[in-house]
Amino acid sequence: MQIFMRFCLALLGSVTVFGMELPAQTSDISDQPRILVPGRPLTRQELNHRKALTLYGLGMLRQKQDRLVEATHLLEDALTLDAESAAIPRALFPLYLALGRRSDALEACKNALDLDPGDYATWNAYARQLKNSGNLKEARTALMRALDCDGVGDRFDLRLRLHYDLGSVCEELQQFDQALAAFALVVKGLESAQAPVELDSLSQAEIQQQAASTLERMIKLCIEARQYDRGLTLFAEAQKKYPQLGRRLYYHLARVHAAQGRPEKALGSLDAFLKTQPTGADVYEFRISLLRQLHREAEIVSSLKAFSDLDSKNVALRLLLARQYAVAGKWVEAREVYQAMAEESPTAEIYRGLFHVYQHQPAGRGLETALVLVDDAIARSTPRMGKRAEVDPQTAAKTRAMLLALREDAELARALLPVGQEAVEQGRSLDHQTQYFLAILAQRAHQLPQAEFFFRRCIEQNDDPAREPALYGGLLQTLWQAHKYDAVVEVCRLGLRRAKTANHLLFHERLPRALVLLGKLDEALTEADRGVEAATDETRLMFRLLRLAVLGRAGRTSQAIVEASALLKEYRQPAEIRDIRLRLYELYTDASDRPNAEEQLQLILKADSSDALANNNLGYLWADQGKNLEEAERLIRKAIDLTREQSRSARLVEAEETGENAAYLDSLGWVLFRRGQVMEARRWLERAAALKGGADDPTVWDHLGEVYLRLEEPAHARTAWQKALLLYEAGERHKIDEHRKEVQHKLKLLEAEKQHPN
Repeated sequence: MQIFMRFCLALLGSVTVFGMELPAQTSDISDQPRILVPGRPLTRQELNHRKALTLYGLGMLRQKQDRLVEATHLLEDALTLDAESAAIPRALFPLYLALGRRSDALEACKNALDLDPGDYATWNAYARQLKNSGNLKEARTALMRALDCDGVGDRFDLRLRLHYDLGSVCEELQQFDQALAAFALVVKGLESAQAPVELDSLSQAEIQQQAASTLERMIKLCIEARQYDRGLTLFAEAQKKYPQLGRRLYYHLARVHAAQGRPEKALGSLDAFLKTQPTGADVYEFRISLLRQLHREAEIVSSLKAFSDLDSKNVALRLLLARQYAVAGKWVEAREVYQAMAEESPTAEIYRGLFHVYQHQPAGRGLETALVLVDDAIARSTPRMGKRAEVDPQTAAKTRAMLLALREDAELARALLPVGQEAVEQGRSLDHQTQYFLAILAQRAHQLPQAEFFFRRCIEQNDDPAREPALYGGLLQTLWQAHKYDAVVEVCRLGLRRAKTANHLLFHERLPRALVLLGKLDEALTEADRGVEAATDETRLMFRLLRLAVLGRAGRTSQAIVEASALLKEYRQPAEIRDIRLRLYELYTDASDRPNAEEQLQLILKADSSDALANNNLGYLWADQGKNLEEAERLIRKAIDLTREQSRSARLVEAEETGENAAYLDSLGWVLFRRGQVMEARRWLERAAALKGGADDPTVWDHLGEVYLRLEEPAHARTAWQKALLLYEAGERHKIDEHRKEVQHKLKLLEAEKQHPN
C-alpha cells in the first residue's frame, strides 16, 4: 500500500490531503530509509552503558531459563561496565542467594541502596538477609530506613510487615520497649477500618486472628521483659477483644504468676489452660517444674498419667510420661508405654526411648534384650533366598524405626556394638543381615575395629551372592579409613582368589594404591599392569591412568608424562581427554613443573569453561604461587557456584549434602588469605573444616594454622598444625613427607617463639 501511494504521488506531482498539499515524490520507489547517524561520536561511557544494557538483558533471560551461573556472570560483567546502575546489583541479589553466596548478596543489596536509597523493597530484602546472617542491629536500621521511604506509606500490607519484622528484630536484640511499640502498630493497623479493604486476600476472621496472635506475642514479650503489670493489662485487653483466645491466654497468665514467684497461682492458671488439651509436651513439662517448686513431686507421674488418658493421641505427652516413669525408676511402666506406642505407630523416637530404658535399667545387660529385639525384627522382615518375599508391613515399619533410632543416636549405637560383638564371639546366633547392619552402624559411628570385625564375619558366613560386592566394598572402605593398608592388600588378594560376584576390578583398583602407600612401588606397578589387563573397554583408560599415577609415585614421572601425552593421540572423546589432562596436571605438579601444569588446566577450561574441578585447581595453583590472585579468586568462586548449582539440580554424589565441596572452600580461603583478607579467609576455612571432606584434610588445617598465626592466635595455630601433622602422617597425600616436614618446622618455630618472645 505504501509503495502504491508513493507511485501515485509521483504521477500526480502533488495532492491535497485533509487540506494539506503534499509534494510530489521524486525518489525511486526502491529507496530504503536512511540509517540514523549520530550527531556526534558516542563517548566511552555511553558505549559501556549500551553494552551493559545488552548484558543485563541476556542475564535476565538466562535467569528465566534457570541458567543461574551464566546469568550471574553476565550481570557481573554488566556491572563492571556500568557501576552506576542500581538495577544490575538489584538483579544480582537473588542470584547470589540462589547460589549460596550470601556475603555477595548483601554487598549487592548495599550497592543497589547506595545508588537508590529510596527503594523500600530492596531495604526490606536487605533487612531480611541481615537478620538471617545474624546482623540484627544492621537489620533494624535497614527496616527503619524502609519505613522512612516515601512510597511505603501507600503500601498498607508492606508497612504492617515492616513493623512486624522490626518488632521481631528488636525482640531478638532484647530491646523490648521498641519491640512492643512496633507490634502495637501492627495491632492498630489490623484493627483499623482500612485493614479489610487493603488486606482483601484475608477474611475478617483471619485479620482478627493475626491481631490476636500479635497481642499474644506482646504478652509473651512482657513476661520476658519482666513487665508483668503491662502483661496483665494486655491480657485483660486481649481477653475482652478476642474471646476466641479463650483459655489459651491462661498459659501466659501462668507464666506471669510463675515469674512473680507465685507457683500456686501459676498452677491454677495452667490447669485451666490444659483443659484445651494442647499439643506437644512443653506445657506439661512447665507443669512438672511448678510441681517441683511446690515440693509435690509425688504427683508428677500420676497427673501425667491422667492427662495422657484424657488425650491418648498426644504422642509427645505419652513419650513424656514414659520418660518420667524412667526418672522415677518405674522401668516396667516405662517399657510398657513405649511398647504400646510402638505397636500402634512405631517411630525412631519411640524405639530410642525404649532402648535407653533397656540400657539404663539397673537389672543389667538390658542392651542384650534390645539386640534380640532388633535381630528378631530384621530376621522377620528380611526375605530369605529362594522364598517369596511376604513381609508384614507392621513388622517392616518396626524394623525401619529401630534401625533409624540406632543410626541417629551415636551414643546408643556405640553402646550396642560391643554387645553384638560379644554375642557373636560367644557363638550366639545373629541373623546375617543383623551383623551386616552392625557393620554399617560401626562404620558410621567410626568404630572401625568393630566395623572390620562384623564385615569380616559377614564375608566368612555369607550365603547370598548378591550381598558379596557390598561386603567386600564395606570392608575395604573400613580398612582404608583406618589406614590399614597391609590389610587392604590382604583383602584384595583374598577377593581376587575367592570372590564370585564382586567385581574383581574393585580389588585391582585398590591393590596398587595400597601398595604405593606401603612403599612397595615395584609390586604396585605390577598390580597396576594387571589391572590394565583385566579392565574392560569402558574401564581401561581409568586403569591406565592409575598406572601412570603409580609410575609418578615411583619416581618415574618423566616416563609417565610421555605415556600420558601419547594417550591424547589414542583417545578422542572430550571426557577421556579431560581425564588424561587432569592426570598430566597432577604429574607436572609432582614434577614442580607449574607452567605445564597450568597449561593442562587451561586447555581443559578452553574445551569447557564450566569444569568446576579445573576452575578450582587453576585458581588454587595461582593462589599457591601468589600470582593472578584476582583472577584466581574468580575461578574458585565460579567452581563453588557450579558445584552448588549442579548439586541443586543433580544431587552429585561427591558433593556434600549442602552442595558444598570442602576442597573448593579451602581454595577460596587460601586465595583470600593471599589477598590479605584474613578474617574472610578464616570464615571460609573454618567452614571447610566443618564439612565431612574437610575435617580429614590436612591442607585445610595447615591453611587454618597460617590464618590463625596471622591473626595473632598462636594457640589456635598450634592446634590446627598439630591436627594437620596427624593427618599428613596418616593420610594418602602426594609429597606427604615434604608437607609433614613443613608443618613440623612451623610448629618448632611457634614453640621457639613461645619460649623466647620478642
